[in-house]
Amino acid sequence: MGLPEDVEGPLPSLFYSQLLVEVLGSQVLSSLPELDRAHRSLSDLIYNGHRVRFYEDYSPDVVKSRAEFKAVMTELYKRGY
Repeated sequence: MGLPEDVEGPLPSLFYSQLLVEVLGSQVLSSLPELDRAHRSLSDLIYNGHRVRFYEDYSPDVVKSRAEFKAVMTELYKRGY
């Protein structure tokens, strides 16, 4: 959130991959756990003068599916999986 409309131009995938490298750094992007921590801890990411924020965005179906497996995922996480 925080970017102007249509800032991505005709190649949104290319734009957003470059944006992530620029605001988070390539080292952070090489590790998913670090990426997750980075988007939670960095509150003032700036891109071309715009404050950028990242949020998890799941569809209602995905939220429902994740909720169904929450207990199992918690147990697996506790066991180190």
